[in-house]
Formats: sequence, C-alpha cells, structure tokens
Amino acid sequence: MAGVPIFTAVVRRGALQVDGRGYQQWLESLEGRRVEIVVRKRRKKRSLQCERYYRGVILPALVEATGYTAAEMHYLMKALFLQPFGMESMADLDWRDDTMEQQLRFVESCIWFAAWLDVIIPPANRVWA
Repeated sequence: MAGVPIFTAVVRRGALQVDGRGYQQWLESLEGRRVEIVVRKRRKKRSLQCERYYRGVILPALVEATGYTAAEMHYLMKALFLQPFGMESMADLDWRDDTMEQQLRFVESCIWFAAWLDVIIPPANRVWA
C-alpha cells in the first residue's frame, strides 16, 4: 500500500498520545480491517541533501586544498567539530546519529574551517540550482 502515513506519538502511562492531525481519520478509513502496528523509538531526521553537499562539495574542496585523503579529512572534521568534551575514543564519533540541526551546524563549521584555509565553498543553493 503506497502512501501509508507515519504518525508520531508519546508514550504516557502505557498509552500512546498521537501527535498531529489525521490519525483518527486514518484509523476510521481502516474500519473493520486487520492492521499492523509497529512501535519504535522515533528516528532522528537528517538531511540527505546536506550529506551530499558535505561529501560532494565541502570534503573534496578540503581534500584538494590540504592533500589529505577524504577519510583523513572527514576524521579531522569529526575531531574538530563533533567530539563532545570528555569523549575517550574517536571511534565513538558518528554523525549518522545526529539530528538535522546538529548536522547543519557541523557542515557550517566545516565551511568556516575551509574559509580559514582560504578555500571557497560554493553555497548549497548554487550547487543544486
């Protein structure tokens, strides 16, 4: 079935409190039918477009300017801009678990770092225009 909506909710005292509109209407449209129910922790949202911008524009520009490999430069960016205070191991750093807001802050930090190296990173709207 295409176009099945995904609803979010909060669990309070063992019951679901569904966010937003449309949930009740969706349930009513399924009256009398057997349904599946999947309940899991909400996934963090990230921007694939932001990921492509970082991997396809920012990282290659930094690699060209510094001579580091893409893996080395990505590791350096993570060390500079993702490592929380007190983290014992760089192996624990993984930006895939970040929210979109954290991801955007990371990308913005990488752009500022590039500017410090006199590397001009084209704005994302020019890359996708």
